[in-house]
Amino acid sequence: MANDNVHIINVEDDPAVRILTSSYLERAGYRVSEAATAGEFYGIFDQSGVDLVLLDLNLPDDDGMEVARRLRRHSNVPVIMVTARDGTHDRIAGLELGVDDYVTKPFHPRELVARVRNLLARVNGKSPENVKEGLSSRHTYIFSGLTLDVAKRRLTKGDGEEIPLTRGEIDLLAALLKGEGRVQSRDHLIDAVSRRGDPPSGRTIDVLISRLRTKLKKSADGTVSVVTVQGEGYRLER
Repeated sequence: MANDNVHIINVEDDPAVRILTSSYLERAGYRVSEAATAGEFYGIFDQSGVDLVLLDLNLPDDDGMEVARRLRRHSNVPVIMVTARDGTHDRIAGLELGVDDYVTKPFHPRELVARVRNLLARVNGKSPENVKEGLSSRHTYIFSGLTLDVAKRRLTKGDGEEIPLTRGEIDLLAALLKGEGRVQSRDHLIDAVSRRGDPPSGRTIDVLISRLRTKLKKSADGTVSVVTVQGEGYRLER
């Protein structure tokens, strides 16, 4: 996908930050729509195709977390949360809602552009790192009536119905499948889902494991599960 075909909504109530960020994104070749409020964002999102959302937490008419929650009910569009809140609680809350990346103000616009580029590449199966090491060698896993297409970032049932997973959940599931039933250490799984410049914590892995277990239990009729091996890590049992 060429950059000029990529549509980004920049949701930011601070006009100076919004204009600067949009300028850098447009110079990188992206098409950018701006929204200063949640209401403006919903109007743009409902009327046009969107490839990525930059979402500020502090909006004048709604909380960014609530916007992310509403968005995830209907869409898997990639979301980078941009906020002045520098705390683990908000990072974990965003992850639990399915946010794909997190940038804390103040940040350099070039860093944000790099994160946008990397996230879009992962979504399209064309990571600048040639997809994470070990995952690029195999793109499709078929297990327990499910199919994981790593390149397309999709998990589907036998009838073609898609099971919505976040980027972190897909990377985690791919790492477990690649292990072929062997125990995967927490450190290895952290590496598998990490984003350059912002490595996740052990708590992040706990959240991802919990969510993945719930989704697999519902989708695979209990025939596949993520098993905790005390003191060692996790393995996929199917």
